[in-house]
Amino acid sequence: MTAVIANGVSLHFEVRGEGPALLMLPGLGLDLGAFDAIAQRLERKFACIALDNRGAGESDAPRGPYRIEDLAADALAVLGAAGHDRAFVLGHSLGGFIAIELALLFPEAVRGLLLLSTAAAGDPAKLRQCDEAKAAFARRNGTREEIERGILAACLTEEFLRERPDDFERFVADRLSHAPSGRGLAGQRAAARAFDAAERLCDLRVSTAVVHGNEDRVVGLDCGRALFASIPNAALHVLTGVGHLPFLEAPSQLAALAEAAFTPGERP
Repeated sequence: MTAVIANGVSLHFEVRGEGPALLMLPGLGLDLGAFDAIAQRLERKFACIALDNRGAGESDAPRGPYRIEDLAADALAVLGAAGHDRAFVLGHSLGGFIAIELALLFPEAVRGLLLLSTAAAGDPAKLRQCDEAKAAFARRNGTREEIERGILAACLTEEFLRERPDDFERFVADRLSHAPSGRGLAGQRAAARAFDAAERLCDLRVSTAVVHGNEDRVVGLDCGRALFASIPNAALHVLTGVGHLPFLEAPSQLAALAEAAFTPGERP
């Protein structure tokens, strides 16, 4: 793992593999380790560049609020520090907002998009969250572990929680050891809430795949369908029996979709 100082912050990132650059942008409060399972599957064909967004992981967490435009500029700086001027971009949830903004602000830097479990805008009132997810994200009482467990459980399907309890426990432990600071999380949340690209999606001219779990309780599938319908010539892939964290729930399926989306002549 290495770091670059850009836009007044230290940004940590990791590069795995060789080939065309694939920039991987994690969701709210997550660090680059979230992408380990799919990076392992994609590094044979791509230079997988995963970063900690400002406010999470080992990157700086300056006082907020942050803007999605700032996070997009951070991503561009990391891409350059990794030795690339163009990349395919995979963005999850908040990372999807960043990926969209990156493609709108710096179109010459983006070769293709995979928008994962995300939406055109970050206003929580528009995300079609189920009541359980709303309660989990709003909870402030209890220990950090109790709060984190509630959030992660809401991000996953009941089937995953029932059939893969060991994977859930490992993910909880990882999140607790890499949890963002309160200041960093607040800054990212402010950026997400203020983001709204709905009226600008028609300006995207890059090949785009929208991937969404049909059991996503944090960003409802309707948001993914609306995103797909608003982007010219986009493709939509619905993952059956998957919630908000496909990189944990279905890494092989997600990696295959990413490889096909970013390989000429193999778009799914």
